[in-house]
Amino acid sequence: MLDFVERLVDWSTGLSILVLCSARPELYDLRSGWGGGKRNSNTVSLSPLTREDTARLVAALLESAVLPAETQEALLERAGGNPLYTEEYVRMFLERGSAEELPLPDTVQGIIAARLDSLPSERKALLHDASVIGKVFWAGALEAMASRSPVEVREGLHQLALRELVRPARTSSVEGQAEYLFWHALIRDVAYGQIPRASRAARHRAAADWIEGMAGDRLADHAELLAYHVTEAISLARAAGDERDAELESRAARFLVLAGDRSSDLDVQRAEKLYRRALGYLPAGSVEHARVLVKAAEATRLTGRVEAAARDLEEAAATLEAHGDARGAGAALTDLQRVYFSLGGGERMERTALQALVLLEVLPPSPELVTAYGRMAVVQAFRGHRPEEAIEWAEKAIELGERLGLRRELLSPRQWRGLMRCELGDLDGMADLEESLHEAIDLEASGSVVAAYVNVADHVWRQRGPDAARAVQDEAVAYVERRGITSHWVRAESCWMLYDLGDWDELLRAAEGVRTFSEEHGKGQPDCIAATYLAHVFVRRGATDAAATVMDEALPHALQIEDPQVLGPALVASALVAEARGDLVSACARIVEYDDATRDRPFFRTQNLSDAARIACAAGDVALAESLRDGAVTAAARDRLSDDTARAAILEAGGDPAGALAVYDEVARGWQEFRCVLEHGLALLAGARCLVADGRPGEATGPLEEARQIFTRLDARPLLSSVERILGSQPSATTG
Repeated sequence: MLDFVERLVDWSTGLSILVLCSARPELYDLRSGWGGGKRNSNTVSLSPLTREDTARLVAALLESAVLPAETQEALLERAGGNPLYTEEYVRMFLERGSAEELPLPDTVQGIIAARLDSLPSERKALLHDASVIGKVFWAGALEAMASRSPVEVREGLHQLALRELVRPARTSSVEGQAEYLFWHALIRDVAYGQIPRASRAARHRAAADWIEGMAGDRLADHAELLAYHVTEAISLARAAGDERDAELESRAARFLVLAGDRSSDLDVQRAEKLYRRALGYLPAGSVEHARVLVKAAEATRLTGRVEAAARDLEEAAATLEAHGDARGAGAALTDLQRVYFSLGGGERMERTALQALVLLEVLPPSPELVTAYGRMAVVQAFRGHRPEEAIEWAEKAIELGERLGLRRELLSPRQWRGLMRCELGDLDGMADLEESLHEAIDLEASGSVVAAYVNVADHVWRQRGPDAARAVQDEAVAYVERRGITSHWVRAESCWMLYDLGDWDELLRAAEGVRTFSEEHGKGQPDCIAATYLAHVFVRRGATDAAATVMDEALPHALQIEDPQVLGPALVASALVAEARGDLVSACARIVEYDDATRDRPFFRTQNLSDAARIACAAGDVALAESLRDGAVTAAARDRLSDDTARAAILEAGGDPAGALAVYDEVARGWQEFRCVLEHGLALLAGARCLVADGRPGEATGPLEEARQIFTRLDARPLLSSVERILGSQPSATTG
């Protein structure tokens, strides 16, 4: 019951509800709130009391005292059914002991102000100081703010509690300090509003001094409260026309940064706001400003605004280097290289990584150098196309990081070592990926967690299928939403799994969401991935012109990005568009580009190998289709199926329908088990073609009917037409 009473008081309904709970229990329903109102965890919505109920409340509050009839009549009229107004007025009457010259203010705030004005000056000053601290305050703060003795504060608070202006808390959140609360928030607001601005500024500064002294080595735990008091002191002093206080502004920035650091792994959007506020208290162009700008840029990156993050990091790196802070500049450049990776553009990514190394390698070994070594692994992977050398850089980072006793800085190098091992066909690289993910979650390293989820999902997809990968992505989405992160990598790469699963309408929504955000905040790899798979779906559904429009924009972007996981699918999508328009020459030319773009990275060839081989065969270039299979990495289940599908297409194009049919039957079962709906349907359709070519048209009807069901579900109209043409050419076929 006591917990319930305290909640009622916290909801600012005051004693009136407590009294009526006993006087008229039918007026208060615990499930729906006062008088039929509704409540949630923070507020209570009150319906007005009737005049009769207000009178009963007055009587219950007065107990043995009696209001003069004319005063009570005026009160009932002015209260308008507001129980808090009624309660505060009766308190004022009881405090004065007489209705003579008792004011009848228009508002609850007016009544509270009248009550506070009747306090002795020392009690009123005590209440004013308490209001500066907040709805919750501590006796020690009141002692420090005005050099009061403990006895003076204790007695003063006792008197204020008797007047039901404040009340002691049952337990204190600060060890060794008596904690108090205002009886309700309006009392605190009115008391605070009575303090002149200049005096408020001094009081906020005094409150901050006490909190900082009390916090000791747990300053970060109180950083946001300290930032509030210091920034309020600055704002109030400025409003009063005082000169700028550089020392106070420096404190404000320090506390805001501490608060941002504390929020950075839990609520990225809040962290960014705190860092941006801190920047406003630091001189532009200073080392301190640049260091905070690096922190703000990282939060900006995690909210998906990569172009803005790049601008901030470019400015910060230049400022830090100009001031001779090589370590800080190297760290900023390393962060900038990561942003350039998202935006695309291998040359500037490599240049920036090398600049960071030049600055950091001449200094003693540091966490920043570990991170820079790890980012060189990325350069070797995507700029140099050398996975073996990428592994060497990752291991160099890991060795140094372990020697320095680091954990967080090793997350990315372990991810890249795992990625490169998988790319070379060593599926045990998944252990690196998954261990790094678990470590990142344990460390609450938000940025690393998101990257790890994306990488794990990609390789789970290739090895275990799109359903398992989507489960990982669902975990990633839940994680980023809890922390205010915007990860379009997760949404963009979900297109790969959604395409396989045949959830194309969901794919279109996800892709359009990524593209819409990118239009405003900067295009990068996620936007290009999403656009490419948008085009894949458009082509398969017969919307060739729409697909061409998308690829006219996306392909030049993909060529600039150079990343084969982006460029490969884009080239194949463009080839599909050309094929759909009957331009097999242009389609084949795109596949030649695809061959060139993925030759040094055969791992990325298999993602779209089946489409690429089919297009080459349709164009009559079987040799090109065969070259696409050279060196393909087929350790993962999806990659093996893609390679086998390409082999079947080559056999079919080479005039061996029986040999092709055997492979198509095998891959049809494999794709069905893997849960790639389109490839399952295409294998059935191709197998039916082989049956007809092998002189067994009657056996083609079953696979064709199954393929038709798949293509109907996908709304893949051109493929449905292909099914109907084959069925229509068979006299014995049932076209339904």
